[in-house]
Amino acid sequence: MNILKILLIFSLLIVFSCKDQDDVLRDSFPSETNFTNNFGEEITRNFFGEIKDINNNPIPNVVVTIGNSSTETDENGFFIINSAIVNKQFAYIRAKKTGYINGSRSLIPTNGINRVTIMLLVDLSTQTINSNSVITINTSNGASVTLPGNYITDNGDSYTGNIDVVMHYIDPVDQYSNSQMPGMLYAENTNGDAQYLQSFGMLSINLKGENDEILNLAPGSTAELKIPVNENIINNAPPTIPLWYFNETKGYWIEEGEAILVDNSYKGIVSHFTVWNADEPTDSTSVCLTIYDETENPLSNLNIIISSSAYGSTYGTTNELGEFCGIFPSDENFELIVYDNNYNTDNGICYNYNLLNSSIGPFNGNDNKIEFVIPDNSEIIYETVTGILSDCDGNPTNGYFQITYNGETNTIPVINGGYEITIPTCNLNRNFILEAYNIESFNTTGEISYTFTTPETFVGNLLACNSIDEFITYQVNDYPPITRYGNFYTEDSTSNLNFLWFTINGPQFNINLSSIPEIGIDNSIYQLGFWDENGNSCGADALYEAAVNISAAADIGDYIDATFSATYYDTGTNEISNVNGVIHVIRTPE
Repeated sequence: MNILKILLIFSLLIVFSCKDQDDVLRDSFPSETNFTNNFGEEITRNFFGEIKDINNNPIPNVVVTIGNSSTETDENGFFIINSAIVNKQFAYIRAKKTGYINGSRSLIPTNGINRVTIMLLVDLSTQTINSNSVITINTSNGASVTLPGNYITDNGDSYTGNIDVVMHYIDPVDQYSNSQMPGMLYAENTNGDAQYLQSFGMLSINLKGENDEILNLAPGSTAELKIPVNENIINNAPPTIPLWYFNETKGYWIEEGEAILVDNSYKGIVSHFTVWNADEPTDSTSVCLTIYDETENPLSNLNIIISSSAYGSTYGTTNELGEFCGIFPSDENFELIVYDNNYNTDNGICYNYNLLNSSIGPFNGNDNKIEFVIPDNSEIIYETVTGILSDCDGNPTNGYFQITYNGETNTIPVINGGYEITIPTCNLNRNFILEAYNIESFNTTGEISYTFTTPETFVGNLLACNSIDEFITYQVNDYPPITRYGNFYTEDSTSNLNFLWFTINGPQFNINLSSIPEIGIDNSIYQLGFWDENGNSCGADALYEAAVNISAAADIGDYIDATFSATYYDTGTNEISNVNGVIHVIRTPE
């Protein structure tokens, strides 16, 4: 692939949007059109998703809404909504939690369980200003907004006082951009036509008053945006480009205004705040793929890449019916790659393997359907795993199970107890670990080891009855606290010293637990180890201060209760960061 194909990530895996503002700004939005006729008839579909932060930590208790259906994520950040009312060609999923910018995703729903991943951005102030200030606010990556000093609240009243300005620039070249976009790159132009968008940069702006009022520009006021263009795509950037805002009520982008390329940045004038996008449009088409093996078993959890030389790449994963659907530019030829992370062999190790390469397209209109069969390969064994998930009373329940095979973990939704998944495996490794969760009570089966019994492995009627009460909660700087639940492992070394390992924002920590069960552990730097994301020890100078206090004794099999704090060098942000946390885990045997 050339660098443009790799870096222009126009994913249909969606994530964040701004605070609700559409009721206030309705008069400034274009009039209603028949654009929603593109969405098709109302249908019901099932959804399974994961909400996480930008460091891939799960976020519990996020309110997720699809149509008239709502739920909350569990302690692992997962949710299930069954029989949600959506449209045949359009489903809109919204996620909301205090401390984060609202998140969203739009997609074309499939017949099977629709998989959704949303990454929420923290709701932290970029700068605090006075409402009367005419000021330009800059971000570290070169984006900026020039504010006029006239604002209204969400009920239309004038506002005076301090204002927190929350800004997030989204670079389409960044590896995480596909999980930070709101909705999907699907839009309505000024003529009411459906468009596919090629983004050259996005900027989200939220204004909050002293009492957390949602603010926006007063009628007649405007602001100037500057959206930088990454140097890897600057040669493709047109001198003038349309601007599009994300309508959080409707779930898609709407064209409004334009921007001019000046000194490798797009500059434009806007009259309200939301997420703004500098994009080149083209006509759109919807496509659904289905992937089978040679015995017509649908293959789930396979990775999909669909690329074109002009528009870059779209990424996805097949569901339990082997399906993947998305919106793409019309009249374009694509390269399709289907692969899995684990299933070729090299020096005794299973590794990434392309199962299928094919040219597809061009497509026009809606509801294009194509099917592919993965060719037979002697190195690949297709294994079908089936079973039943029940609650403690033996009743089928909703939830998910996680299969860990060859170092990779796949999360599979379970609707009404039953599940079946067919995955490719390699000859070298026939063992896997399964853990199932009841999403309604957040009980678990615990980790269970299995060996594949080709071609089908029945794992039984599993009861999710073990309460999950081990956790580590921590907070980095002023970001929202993160809680990690599960069965943690405290590792005994050959010198009989006991360590607890965990990861915070990339760097890995361990706590030396060798002094327990004695109370009053020495609060020295040596009680808290520090490693970077590559597993390299950073030494004592990486931790400027560190302390661990053990508050509960812990023999083998008992709980360790402790608090910890540290000031450390964050290799992800190149800044000095502070972390504080609480530990409640079981001390494991040697």
